[in-house]
Formats: sequence, structure tokens, C-alpha cells
Amino acid sequence: MPYLVLGNNNIPFSQLADSDFLFEGDLSPNQGVALHVAQQWLQGRQEFTIHTSGSTGTPKPIVWKRKLMEQSARQTLGVLGITSADKIFLCLSVHTAGGLMMLVRALLANIPVEVVEPSGNPMEKLSLQHDYTFASFVPLQMHHILTGYDMVSVQKLNRFKKILVGGATMNNDWARRFTDLDPEFYHTYGMTETYTHIALRKLNGVGATPRYVPLKSVQVSKDREERLVINGVITGYADIVTSDRVRIFPDGSFEILGRMDNVINSGGVKIQLEKVESALASLKQLAGRDSFAWYVPDEELGQKLIAIIKGSPLPAMDEYEAKVDLRSYLERYEVPKQFFYIADFVLTDSGKVQRQKTAQVLFGK
Repeated sequence: MPYLVLGNNNIPFSQLADSDFLFEGDLSPNQGVALHVAQQWLQGRQEFTIHTSGSTGTPKPIVWKRKLMEQSARQTLGVLGITSADKIFLCLSVHTAGGLMMLVRALLANIPVEVVEPSGNPMEKLSLQHDYTFASFVPLQMHHILTGYDMVSVQKLNRFKKILVGGATMNNDWARRFTDLDPEFYHTYGMTETYTHIALRKLNGVGATPRYVPLKSVQVSKDREERLVINGVITGYADIVTSDRVRIFPDGSFEILGRMDNVINSGGVKIQLEKVESALASLKQLAGRDSFAWYVPDEELGQKLIAIIKGSPLPAMDEYEAKVDLRSYLERYEVPKQFFYIADFVLTDSGKVQRQKTAQVLFGK
């Protein structure tokens, strides 16, 4: 019997489908939202309102239609081979696209699902003998699990069979950390407007690739500015033009080169910030530290490339050597002119770094 696990309460889906059902007990905020959404879904609600992440601007509401939510959920379940024999651990906010769709997949396929409050390391909420098989995490959560030298958390993670990682980008250096783990990991690509992901990239095991493979019924192309264009059932067969520059291969798979709004013009030269960030992630001087590329106004260059690094400042010699080492990965003009340091980044609920807001905090603007 499929059921919703909320703390110590196992609530069968059949009870939630009853309009007279009333839960009496204490719930965390995320559990309360999950219960409300599950009841609405099982009682036949046709539309749900979700908000965009807000990583590049003010979050905006979008109305999702049940028919397309079902289409998206079925595609993911089919591609990954998830059935009612599985068990879902939901540790994302149900307010987000990723969290909401994990709940919908459970409800649609009659899969038992436990909902917990989101946290940096969700493995702390599980026993070593847990029987969950399917989960979704944001990269920030995976970072906490895999870089904390906490082997107990890694053991718990290895009990899963299939795991989605989405909500933010990951460079290839970071993606290599999944190579020796037991579950099959898939990095997702999508947006709120496409009912969560429209493509998957396998991160480990047989078939691991740096490319995203579109789901069935999704067609991808690019416009004159090399931006990814998405079309298919999930878009109502209308083109959705993204802000991501891509390289598309003959088999339909694609690689993300970077976001159009993450290109700066420094002295008349265009610089893709994601390329700089990938190089920063490879530096031994910044091992285990988060960083991103940004810019400050400059009278001569217009926009001067900088790096913003989480944590205390590097020693002067380490910073000098880091800039020298960057020349092995980047063109001369792609090396940040200055390093700046900040205690914490400003993040969205899904763990995406809000570059502009972080810079505003750093520079007091």
C-alpha cells in the first residue's frame, strides 16, 4: 500500500484522497506543504502554482497544469525504471519545482514517500539500514555529504539505487566525485517553465557522459546566438528560448557552454564566467572551497573580471600561485584580476548561488 511518511505518521494515499480526511498532529513546514499538495493532487486538482528559482532575478509565479506534470513525471519514471516497488526519500522543499515533482512522481506511480525538512546533509536524518531507493538532491547538499569526510553519510547514500542532482550547474571536476559511488547519479537540466528537467546527464557508471540527453518528446535546437531552444509536448510545442549557450551533437545530446547573462565584456573581449569558474575549481589552493567569477566596473576595461571566494583570504603567496596556475587553464585575459573573499554566498532555496546579490553584500551596495 503506498503511503506518505510524515515523521512517525504513515498516511495511506487512499486516506488523502478522501475529502473528509483531517490530519491531527504536529508537522514541520515542509511536511505541512507536502500533505496539503498530496491531498489536492489525489482529490483531482488540475492546476498548481510554482515559483521560478530567482537565481537571475525576482522569482515569478507560474501555473503548472496537471496533464503536463503527469507527462513529465512519467517520462522520468520510465527513463530511470522507477516503479511502485521503490521508495522515495524527499529532502527538497516542496515549494520548489524539484521537490514538487518528486512528490508528484510518488503519487502518480503509487510509491511510498517520506518527506523531511530540507537540510545541508539530509543523510543525517536516515539510519544506516534505510531502504530508500530514489531521491533528488541539489548540488549544495551533495557538497556537504561528499566533502565532509563523513563516511557514515556516504554509506547511507550508497544504499540508494537512483539519484537525481539538479537545481544548479556542476563543473566536470565536481562531477568526477560521483565516479566511485554505488547509486546511478543523473544531473538534470531544466527550468520551472519546462515542468522541471527535460534532459538527463549520467554522471557515473556505464554510459557516463558530459552531455545531456533530452527526454522523449523533447526537441532541442539553438538560435543564432547559440542559445538552447526547447520544444515538445511539455512546452505546448512552442519554442522556449533559454539563456544557456550550447553545443548540440548529431545524436541530439548537448553540452552547456554557459549562460548568456554570465558573459562579461572586459576591454572589448567577451568572457564566459563558467569557463573561469571551472578553472577556479581545479586549483589546489582552493581545494574544498566554493568560488565564482564576477566583475566590478572599471574605467579602462568597462567590466573587470574578479573571483569571489567563500572563506578567509588566502595567504599572499598562495593567491599569487593560484593566479599563475590559472594560466594553465585559461587565456591571459580570462584570469581574474583580483580575488575577493566573503563568509557566505547568497543562495536560492534550491542552492543556486545568486552572484549579483552576493556581490552586493560583499561590496555593500
